[in-house]
Order: sequence, then C-alpha cells, then structure tokens
Amino acid sequence: MATELLCLQGLQADDINLAASDYLHHSLSLPALAGFVHRLERSLNSLGGEYSTADTRFMVIVRQCSASHGFPRGVTSDYGSATKAAAPRLMYQYQGRATVDLLIRFQVDGFAAGLDELLDPDALSIELAGMHLCGGTLAAVAPEQISILCKAEQQQRHLQNLSVDGYLLEDMSPLLATEPATLTDQTEQAETDRLQRLLTLTARPRDGSRTEHGYLVPAAIGYRLLEPPQPRYQRNAAEQYHHAFAEPMLGLVRLRSCASYRRQHRNEPIASWWGYRQQGNALYLAADAQADH
Repeated sequence: MATELLCLQGLQADDINLAASDYLHHSLSLPALAGFVHRLERSLNSLGGEYSTADTRFMVIVRQCSASHGFPRGVTSDYGSATKAAAPRLMYQYQGRATVDLLIRFQVDGFAAGLDELLDPDALSIELAGMHLCGGTLAAVAPEQISILCKAEQQQRHLQNLSVDGYLLEDMSPLLATEPATLTDQTEQAETDRLQRLLTLTARPRDGSRTEHGYLVPAAIGYRLLEPPQPRYQRNAAEQYHHAFAEPMLGLVRLRSCASYRRQHRNEPIASWWGYRQQGNALYLAADAQADH
C-alpha cells in the first residue's frame, strides 16, 4: 500500500458550530472534521479513486479560532419569553470562526489511480467551493493552498517544514482510562471515573503554571450507541439505511504548539494522525502515536 498526502493549508470557515455536544461548548468537534474528510473522500472515489475510510487518517493544526455566542442574528434575548408566548423557542447558539490546516493521509494500492492522476489543485479548489467545515461556510480555497504529495520524500520534507504558528491537536484520551478497555466502558462507575479524571486533568492551576501534561482540553471524539442499529427506509428512497440513537463521547486533547513539538522532535515529522476506531458499541477517533516513515 502506498501513502499519499493531501495538504489543505489555511482553510477558513465562518459560522462554524462550536457546540460539540449539549454540554461541551467553544470546542471544535473532531467527528465534524472527520465528516469533512469523509465527504472529500467520497468526491475522490466518484472520480475513480479507491479510498477507504478505515485506512484514511487526518491531522489538524489550528491556526486561529474565535468564538461568539447568543441568539440568531436579528433576534433579541426576550424572543419567545412569557411576553411573547406565541413565538417559537430558539436555541442559544455557540458559533465562531476558525482557520485550520488539514492534512489527509490516504492509502492506495499499487494498481489504483493516485491523487495526482485523479485531480489537480485547480479542480480540487472548485470541488471545495461547495463544501462546509464544522457546519460553517468554507471560504474560497486557492490552488496555492493545496499540495498533493505522492512520494515519501516529499511528504516527510513537507511535514518537517510546517509553519510553527499554530496548535497541533494531540490525542490524550488514554489518560482518562486506567486501561484501554475502560475508555469505552458504559458502566456508571467507569463513566464517573472518566468524568472525574477529565475535570481534574483540565483544571487550570491558580498561579498560571503549566500542568504536567501541558494544555489539556475536553473534546468530542465520537459516539456510543444506545441501541443496536435498526434498518430504516429514507423518505422517497428505495434503499434502506441503518439508524441508532447514540450519545456523544468525550475525550481529551492537548493543544500543542507546533514550535514546542518541533523543539522536542527536531529530526522527526509531526505525527498526530486521527482515524476512527470501533470498540464494542463505541465509534470514536484516536490518533496514531507515530507517522509512517
């Protein structure tokens, strides 16, 4: 299997959804980023690619993220209150603007068409024009922001020369569990223990000093199914699909500055490749510890 790298630099999106779940706000959703990658993967497969979500990995570097919250534009806080009982209730919104670098690593066998054969930066720029990122509107992407790297030497050189102005999202969810199996355990005691460790690890020292593990933040990383998937029929469609009720799964992410990472790993490319894993009734994102060389 050959490895190909698609680099999208400086993706900007407005009005992104920063409510990763009902109880986690002002946070980018990793499943939403994975959804963007999956949407792009489907577009490539429609052009003749043979990519599988199980083999695809992505890395995200946050260059800028700002948040705003309130009621939808043009609506005041008393909309839907007792004085306007007939008005529908509106949800409080947590939105923002973000600029990220997204690096997507595809696996392809030697007989399939490569990225450089399927598209060029100009064609991909047009394809990205109709897409959304984390529920927000994606700004126009110039061909200069797109790099297609199919050779291992090019990929390693590109990774070693990434701009240090940004924060890498590193997977620290294993800190929440005493052993890997308990990360997806749904017993009341296991969930209580994970939440307690999450609150402890993300607490900020009052004196502003650094914590042992750096700057840790809670993050939405996936879902736990509450029931077995059931076949259902989509309206006006002949094919059935599977549906299941699920609850969001919280994990732990470290915001690691690219400059800090590079100081510690001067001779290694940055490696924090996220991909889906399934364990029991949980489907969640986890990152590889090292990149393939």
